[in-house]
Amino acid sequence: MPNEPESRTTRAEGEPLSLDERKFQLELQKFELEKSKSRGTSFFNSNLGIILTAMIGIATVAVSYLQLQISNQSSLAQLELEKSTAKAARDKDERAFQFDVARMLLEKQSDISTEDLNHVYYLRDIVMSTLPADISVRITRKMAENASRDDLRSAWNDGYVKLQLSVTTPSAGPAQPATTVDFVVTQLPILANPDGKGRIADILQAAGEFKLEDSNTVEIMLAFILSNTNYLKLNVENLNYHSAARLTAIWPRLFPTADDARPFVGNPELLANKIYADRMGNVESGDGWKYRGRGYLMTTGRASYERSSALVGVDLVANPDQLLDSKIAAREVAATFAQLGKPISVESVVRGLNGGFMGLAEVQAIFEKLAAGTPRVTEGLTITSGATNGDAVQAQ
Repeated sequence: MPNEPESRTTRAEGEPLSLDERKFQLELQKFELEKSKSRGTSFFNSNLGIILTAMIGIATVAVSYLQLQISNQSSLAQLELEKSTAKAARDKDERAFQFDVARMLLEKQSDISTEDLNHVYYLRDIVMSTLPADISVRITRKMAENASRDDLRSAWNDGYVKLQLSVTTPSAGPAQPATTVDFVVTQLPILANPDGKGRIADILQAAGEFKLEDSNTVEIMLAFILSNTNYLKLNVENLNYHSAARLTAIWPRLFPTADDARPFVGNPELLANKIYADRMGNVESGDGWKYRGRGYLMTTGRASYERSSALVGVDLVANPDQLLDSKIAAREVAATFAQLGKPISVESVVRGLNGGFMGLAEVQAIFEKLAAGTPRVTEGLTITSGATNGDAVQAQ
């Protein structure tokens, strides 16, 4: 049994602990127990969810504990001291745990496994924030090679590419020639068909209209679009899932069990109205389906359709299917890129438009084929398009 953590406050002898304080102490003990056990690889793999949940529980209960102190303390200075002490102790415990996890990943890379994508994100962030860049690069690459599924591999690949970009200095290469339809098709033969050529032409025309003339901006925009749409094969969000297990994996809070998810299997409209209800500006019944992802940016939610309407001068709120028109979708992307902060880079675009660096590896890989002189940081990676959803049937 680990030693009981010292109390964070001064208490009269014999005074009983409040409910919130008892919860806080129990969570700390639970965390210490799981941390001590987690040194074994097999325990780590089978109980990773419990360990991470315990850590999250500590943070949650600690907030309640601090709120309790706010009501009990009359001195602002004393309150700030208590908050600072609690935060420092909590940060120290979590940092020590992160080093333990990072050390295990370093020593047992081929043995560590998890099928939960959220756990992969957590482990990846520990590696990237705790270890030196050169070691993190090796671990993320190795974990990507060991991944059992494409989505897990992509998560590790994204971390690997972000690290590589942070330590790689671009070499002086030949001047970038004007990007043309023929050049894009030559570099990416998958687009060598009438539909692909027509869509690329629309995108390049829109780029000229919105004067996207900064270095490599057009190539970055093309790379982002191609990654986002599975090389222009997808222009409306794919929500037709054939597996309840897949739905519970992607939206565990909405579908805690397979029974909860089963009514939504093979029913994209019902699913859209469930997952997008009362968010992203959706307020009316049916808004989730009406404003599902469309276009080259996969614009989603009533609020986003309103913003895009203002950008392109077309009422997309009244008729969202207008984003299926290649010329309108291309103008939406170009107008969006024209408003991005400068300088534009692959990482800044992915982070700005995706809200993180999910998809970074694929966008970078496409960009490397389109832009002269860019560092080849994705060479040798196994990269699967992130625009399709596993067992989902691709929408037309």
